[in-house]
Amino acid sequence: MAKEAVEGGAPGPSGGMSGLTVQVDGQTWSCQDRQSDEDVNPHTLCANTSRESEQVRLYS
Repeated sequence: MAKEAVEGGAPGPSGGMSGLTVQVDGQTWSCQDRQSDEDVNPHTLCANTSRESEQVRLYS
C-alpha cells in the first residue's frame, strides 16, 4: 500500500521523483522511492523534514 501511495503522490523535494509527504505527531515526513548500491532492494525512504537524520525505510 505504501508503494502505491508514493507512486501516486505529488513530486518529491528533488523535483522529478514521485514522493509523498505525511504528518506524524506534528512532524512532517517526506518519502521517496529509492534504490542504492549499498541496498539493492528497492524501498521507500521516509525522512523527518526537521531532523533528516531520522529516517525509516519501507520494504514491500
